Amino acid sequence: MHSRRVQAEHLMRPVQESAGWDSLPPALRAGIEARAGTVTGTSPVGEGLSTSVRLILHTGSGDVFVKGTGPESMDYQRDRLQLGADLAPHLAAVSPSLLWLVQADGWNVTGWPALPGRPWADLTTSSKDIPKLTSLLADLSEIPAPAILRGTARQQWEQYSDDPAALDGNAIVHRDSNPTNFVVQPGRAWMVDFGWAIRGPAWAGAPRHAVDEYASATVREWERVMERGPLHKMWQLRASVSRSWASYREGSARF
Repeated sequence: MHSRRVQAEHLMRPVQESAGWDSLPPALRAGIEARAGTVTGTSPVGEGLSTSVRLILHTGSGDVFVKGTGPESMDYQRDRLQLGADLAPHLAAVSPSLLWLVQADGWNVTGWPALPGRPWADLTTSSKDIPKLTSLLADLSEIPAPAILRGTARQQWEQYSDDPAALDGNAIVHRDSNPTNFVVQPGRAWMVDFGWAIRGPAWAGAPRHAVDEYASATVREWERVMERGPLHKMWQLRASVSRSWASYREGSARF
């Protein structure tokens, strides 16, 4: 019984629970309230693989979404939080604006508008969200990557690619467009969490060969991840989806 429980735990997505407001150090809470207003209540929100706190703060001035890293976070997690904050001024057309960044006692916490809407996109075939998401991604592809975005698609996938040059480009590539990174409203959608962003081909204008090359490279990447283990359920799902997408593109190329 114990071995089955341990196996099940390994298959789960490695999500870290958010720290509560009261558990944050006083200096951090004071710094946040100096910018957001007195906190009268909180609500947990979102899933996190790289952040230690994710909360909606209810204040007399309105609601604010905060996310950040803590003293136990790794350097790459702090770097991803900082990249998302640095890119925010360039993404006003597709993503909410950064309100502030507070650092205290080993914590780095960013504040963002708490967008009204549904924080989980429906990606099923007949979903009414799809036109909103494709429009959003087309808008994103028109934003040139700023100089601060130094990571590239070629660097990320060249070891899995037969033609790394096909991955070159100067658009902002989000790299984690899963359902939890969209907020869907009646008239539009927003994209959040650009901490994994890199520079690469534009979504709307990438040639078919570049998309095919990316699809096959993604399959090889996830096969390598699966070889290393442990076999998290989410990783298995992503590997399966990557194979299905690459197979679909291979089939459609024949017609």
